[in-house]
Amino acid sequence: MNKAIYGAVFGLILLGTFLLGRLSSASSLAARCTVTIPSEWGDYAGANQYGIIFKDSAGTLRVVRNVPCGGHDATPHIDLEIRRK
Repeated sequence: MNKAIYGAVFGLILLGTFLLGRLSSASSLAARCTVTIPSEWGDYAGANQYGIIFKDSAGTLRVVRNVPCGGHDATPHIDLEIRRK
């Protein structure tokens, strides 16, 4: 009888540990801030040592260096825009 009780308690402890681990890992995946990139900037084209690059359908490149994170939705400032003629 004691083995059954110890087994049940051990099983509940394992289940609780598993569930706590799942909850804590899910909450750590939440973003601390959200940045909104306008669709007019085009698609993500990559990143380099200068910043994050977006390229639109006309070939214009927009580079963002500093991404704002004030705890709310924000649109970053374009630091460099390269246009094609």
